[in-house]
Amino acid sequence: MENNLMKESIKSNSDWSRVPCVWGSNEPTLVFSALLPEGTAEIRLAAASVYRLRLNGRVTAYGPARAPLGFARVDRIPVEVAAGTLVSIEVVGYATANFYYPKQPPFLKAAFFDRKGEILGATGDGKTFHLHRLPFRKWDVPKLTHQRDLMEQYDFTLVPDAVEFYLQENPRLEEVKEKNIPHSPRLLSRRTPLPDLSSIHDAKQTTSSGLDVRKVDPAETVPIKLLDSCTIGGPGNRYCLYDFGRLYSGFLIAELEAEEESELLIGWDELLIAGTYDPHRAYWANNFIRIRIPAGQRIVFESFEPYAIRCAAFAVLEGNLRIHHVHLREYAFDTSHFLACPQRTMFSLHENAIYAAACETFRQNCVDVFMDCPGRERAAWLCDSYFMAEAEFFLTGRTDTEDDFLENFILPERYPLPEPWMIPMCFPADNPRSSFLPQWPFWLFLEIFEKKQRRGGMDFTEAIRPRFFKFMEGCERYLNREGLLENLPGWNFIEWSRAEEFFQGVHFPTNMLYMKCLKEAGKLYADSALQKRSEDLRKKILNTAFDGEWFHDNATWINGKLVRSGNISEICQYYADFCLMPLPDTPVFAIWKKNLLDGHMEKKLVPAAMFIGLILRFRSLLSAGRYEQFLRESTAQLLPMAENTGTLWEKETPTASCCHGFASVLAPFLWEAAEKSQAHPQNSIQFTAACTSNRGVLQHLV
Repeated sequence: MENNLMKESIKSNSDWSRVPCVWGSNEPTLVFSALLPEGTAEIRLAAASVYRLRLNGRVTAYGPARAPLGFARVDRIPVEVAAGTLVSIEVVGYATANFYYPKQPPFLKAAFFDRKGEILGATGDGKTFHLHRLPFRKWDVPKLTHQRDLMEQYDFTLVPDAVEFYLQENPRLEEVKEKNIPHSPRLLSRRTPLPDLSSIHDAKQTTSSGLDVRKVDPAETVPIKLLDSCTIGGPGNRYCLYDFGRLYSGFLIAELEAEEESELLIGWDELLIAGTYDPHRAYWANNFIRIRIPAGQRIVFESFEPYAIRCAAFAVLEGNLRIHHVHLREYAFDTSHFLACPQRTMFSLHENAIYAAACETFRQNCVDVFMDCPGRERAAWLCDSYFMAEAEFFLTGRTDTEDDFLENFILPERYPLPEPWMIPMCFPADNPRSSFLPQWPFWLFLEIFEKKQRRGGMDFTEAIRPRFFKFMEGCERYLNREGLLENLPGWNFIEWSRAEEFFQGVHFPTNMLYMKCLKEAGKLYADSALQKRSEDLRKKILNTAFDGEWFHDNATWINGKLVRSGNISEICQYYADFCLMPLPDTPVFAIWKKNLLDGHMEKKLVPAAMFIGLILRFRSLLSAGRYEQFLRESTAQLLPMAENTGTLWEKETPTASCCHGFASVLAPFLWEAAEKSQAHPQNSIQFTAACTSNRGVLQHLV
């Protein structure tokens, strides 16, 4: 039986490899329609840039999982619907450089398979799929953000009879001839589980008022200017605000009815400010969708792009439009892959809220790769990934997403960077500014080395070896006569605090990361030279950066001597604790560690930020066995976030992303602290680590 299955799998893959990638003319977006053949058990597809698959109008899949340019990951979607089901696959080719999906020529490669691995129909066979233009979406519009593609704007008056084309076998749209793409990408398997698309969340209307639009300029293309030209207030229902009660990531759905031709502007944000929507909080984004709807139409609009939304405002700029219902289709990690841990621990209600927020933060930032945030960027950033990898392994017991994430960095022969030895800060991504973060490759190496030692899964230590040594050779160009890195090129960064101002000359946190990478690589590669360099660098940092009380952030040359700057940040101390341990067993370092963890840091230390100083502080507390203190501090810092959005934020205040992937590491942190703490709070509850399939909140066993 096993041999037969293997033969079927080999034949299936062989046939699949011959299915061509196709497109039609120079369209930015197309819909591929087909009737599901009898006996179909699986739909297999790869696409660029993004696809949405519907079966009889029901959204079933969205993707693909990301891969570097020249590669494509394959989604395999099980099918349990009847023959003759209408299959609709919309594909959008991104038009601008971005950090989400790299800009490339659009294509679709798709096939229907039966249970034996036989292809029943595919792109390029000239009979299975019909291709149609989708003229509704407008492309002469602003970008959503610098890091993503264009905002969504639609004019459904162009072809009123085909607004719901995904329910029509032969929509009244212009048909396009299918053409094979001459150069096909190299196909990769998708290890990350397919995300959950089944949960629909309802929003509650909280505001309904009038909207004075007499100053609106219909020719204005910048959405915030359109909204600012309106006056909100008074009786009426031309302006409505909806609240989902917490932050979700996914696709906005609105049931709309136009009594006359109407224009609607939808804006959203990740949280409420003083109980209402502030369109200026997310100043970095055009968080808007603009829609024109023909008279007499009642439609169910669903955004093509996923967004991070707590509240949504609907402003009728023209005409007469009714908003019947507002929903959101969740696009997040499927909780059925979470471990149902039989072991129980005790959390207070507040700690449990933070734990649930950490799980939810993971879910929203793990649909195909590790992401920094589900709204502003959806980018695959290093450093965030180091912490998310720990969360993934804790929550699932696997490394599927980490494997895909790291493989993306391994596969390309070169990166689009001005320094050939450098590694991208996020990838796959376009890089129009040729920018890079010289500290972030250290986090990539540390993640790969730690994965080998602690988590297993795919072993990338040998695959990364050439790039590791190439990067280290590049770093050597910036070593001074003391053997310390000095004035690295690019955007130097360690966290969102004033510590980012202290990079002049020798920057000690960077050298600490450098030292730790040399140390871990020396152990894994059994390289005594690397280990010696690491130990020499460690001694040099201790002798140069430490003043007997605190580690300084940087040092500069004065009269031929390297002199500490006097710039002392909290984050520098946590880098020292993270990278240099074990420190010399002397009273002075014992006092340093005690003062650091006790919070006796005086006013001269620049406070640490949520990203990533606070996380490193939490790690220091846990490594020192201060579990009760960790539980107290994490509750004080993070409970307002959990209560406001149900997620954990990029910064301590709501001035940036309100769902940031790195913070999901609080899930294993909290579990460890609660397990090992000797003083469990009153009003505690017992729970399992499993999450419900529809809400992503913990199952409580009270």
